[in-house]
Amino acid sequence: MFNKEKGQHTDNNFAVVKVDGKTDRLSESIIHFPYSSIDEYLSKMHKYAILSAKEMKEKGRKFRIHNLIFNPFYRFFKKFVLQKGFLDGFNGYILAIFAFYFVFLKYIRLWELFKDEKNSCNRRW
Repeated sequence: MFNKEKGQHTDNNFAVVKVDGKTDRLSESIIHFPYSSIDEYLSKMHKYAILSAKEMKEKGRKFRIHNLIFNPFYRFFKKFVLQKGFLDGFNGYILAIFAFYFVFLKYIRLWELFKDEKNSCNRRW
């Protein structure tokens, strides 16, 4: 928890906040519903996938087909099994599927950035 006036998100990553001042942890979990619908959730997911792909490209990451094939499955496994999403039943399953989908989108968007770059170099006017 932090004072919003003293913190800011870093590098388009809304999960990381740089704080100028004191931070503290809550003693209890909070129930947080940041999205009012699945449509809103998926819309944000697409937005963040684009931002993530651009950030990956800026940091020098190249598109590799094996990342597109294996990383989404690993993310599902991590969310559903390692982080015990299965204990949340159907909700945990859906969240693990969304995690899979986000990683898939991120790598498809990265591929798209490289494909567009390659095509723009090969165009003949």
